[in-house]
Amino acid sequence: MATEQQIPHDARPSQTDHSRHASHIQPGRTKATMLGLIMVFALRKRIREQCHADLRATDVERLIEVVEEGELNQSILGILHDASQRTEPVPAALATLLTHEDPVNKPFELHDEPASEDERSLAVGFCIRMDTALHGTEAADERDTVHANLTGERASSHRCDMVFRVLSTIHSLLNLQDEIDRKHHQA
Repeated sequence: MATEQQIPHDARPSQTDHSRHASHIQPGRTKATMLGLIMVFALRKRIREQCHADLRATDVERLIEVVEEGELNQSILGILHDASQRTEPVPAALATLLTHEDPVNKPFELHDEPASEDERSLAVGFCIRMDTALHGTEAADERDTVHANLTGERASSHRCDMVFRVLSTIHSLLNLQDEIDRKHHQA
């Protein structure tokens, strides 16, 4: 699920918003969460096929540790590729998938081709989709913002932020899915 930092105050539904628009899904948390769960489902399915193991929150925690220990002053693709070489198969598979080409306009597909640049990666595409759903903005506008950030004066900082953001979002979504599964099994 998107972290509190990612959810602007005006995108959080208030009591009056909920009652006024009860039958309308507002841009924001619910839409982003549902989209994120579907994207994580696709990642889990692919990793299960490749590694014969399920992607768990602990795998993402391990990948975050490996990323933190690595060289962060490089491209998003470089950070994730480096991490994939220094970790176990399941976290490595996630890192590798995030370096693949983003299936623009097909958010639930995963491509096998490596991305040619950071902006074309699934890691960046995942964040763009989440922002679009969260803020109710256009994907093209989000892509323009990402481009400006990844090519601007603080590009190195933005690249690191993007890597940690996609991993922490996937981690939160995996925890949410586990909670949903637990409640379903208890019912």
